[in-house]
Amino acid sequence: MTSHLTSWLQGTNAPDWDAISSPSHFRGGNSVQRCKRLNLASTEHRLALLVALQPAILQGRRYANEPGKMDIWVQVRPTNGCECLPYDLQLAILDEASETVMQAIARESKNIQFEFSGTLGEHFSIRVAFGDFSLTETFVV
Repeated sequence: MTSHLTSWLQGTNAPDWDAISSPSHFRGGNSVQRCKRLNLASTEHRLALLVALQPAILQGRRYANEPGKMDIWVQVRPTNGCECLPYDLQLAILDEASETVMQAIARESKNIQFEFSGTLGEHFSIRVAFGDFSLTETFVV
């Protein structure tokens, strides 16, 4: 199932995604933020996958040549009282062709976070993997 991020800006809730009202998770104070809880199969690890977006701003104004540009933040963090992510947990951002464009592997990380921009209609995916567990979420800006 593909999540349409622009519908989040319009207040539409996505299935399996909870709204986050606290602006403290990401830099964007007026960003729209959603969270999906993940339970890693056959382990006690519980994670939160957080996604936030807001219209891109450059020096206090919207990009003049790209009015449909969005700033996007993706973060994965532990939620079950653990201080760190599971060792070797992977977070990847995939492009429309399912090619990895960003990837990080947790060592003794408290979280993994990516920040990037997208334009209206652009597709991307987020993949979280750990051992035999793999989850891919698909989005369109």
